Amino acid sequence: LSDSLYHGLTADDNYRRDRWFQLRIDEICKTEEARLW
Repeated sequence: LSDSLYHGLTADDNYRRDRWFQLRIDEICKTEEARLW
């Protein structure tokens, strides 16, 4: 496994994980807002 390929995969995984966390946070915020109203 070459370094460049490995780093590419790592960056992609990090990006996917960040996206997932962002979506989860958005969901939680929407739920909290809905509960406040």
